[in-house]
Amino acid sequence: MKKKEFYTTKKEKNIGIAFIFLIFVLMLIGTLFDQKISNILITNHSIFSHIFEHYTVQGKNFVYLICFEIITWIIWRLVKEHILRIILTTGLVLIDLNQMRSVLYDYVFYTAAVLHNHKIGQSWADSFNTSQLVNPKLGFLFDVLSIFFTFVCSYYFHKWIQKQSQDELDYSLRAALAGIFVIVAVSTSLETLKELWGRARPRDLSTIMGTGFSAWYKINPGTEYRSFPSGHSTLSWFYLYLPFLVPRKNIKWQRILTWLAVFIGVCSAYGRVRLGAHWLTDVTIATFIVVLAVYTASRFLDAHFVEHPKH
Repeated sequence: MKKKEFYTTKKEKNIGIAFIFLIFVLMLIGTLFDQKISNILITNHSIFSHIFEHYTVQGKNFVYLICFEIITWIIWRLVKEHILRIILTTGLVLIDLNQMRSVLYDYVFYTAAVLHNHKIGQSWADSFNTSQLVNPKLGFLFDVLSIFFTFVCSYYFHKWIQKQSQDELDYSLRAALAGIFVIVAVSTSLETLKELWGRARPRDLSTIMGTGFSAWYKINPGTEYRSFPSGHSTLSWFYLYLPFLVPRKNIKWQRILTWLAVFIGVCSAYGRVRLGAHWLTDVTIATFIVVLAVYTASRFLDAHFVEHPKH
């Protein structure tokens, strides 16, 4: 069967132009008004911002989890030698379990801390302004939930992979490997940029003696500050890769996941500025980096965020 020709649609081109223009405008606004914007928005008592700070930054671990689940059960299907198949699959399931623990960590321990703080009399605003609460009982619950959800995910991914045609299997493997590459490449680049730029956060200006505002275009290597680009925004925008991990015929879920990822990314970025953790330019560049990386991967996969019914 002849493979259908892949091309960038006119709608994609228009969205791409609009996105680049939006990034340009936001960077221009941030360049001129970063400090003023943060001074207007900053507060440490925004429940909305704390929720997005803790509950939507699992994009990296979530994509990792799905990619490794796909690879796990492709290996199970393709490797015929019994002992080798068991060894490889067992090792990959342990990786799946580790990723599930990473996904669930904040959900369990941060939620417990919020509920504990409110129980002892704190307002909801103060309750959300907290770190994770860890104790042995929660640790046991966390382990049980991690094992349970890993089992459930593995069961359904195994069934899904077993039903795939050879073309679908080839795409799933390429999408999983590309997803891992995107996360590794972006994460590595992000850490390099953070260390190179050495930019102080908005809240650092009022809490650390001698710290002055630094515009995003000024490089300050050798400092302890790591505001530029935003790590949390990057993690939240990784959800944008999820549409490429669903079957190409499932247009409904491609559309749902794309819009959900955009909503999470925008809200998380706003929340980081609201909490004084980042400047507008920090979250804007983080957005640009992830969207560019995901878009580049989509060209490698010959896939659209949302496939056209004719494709």
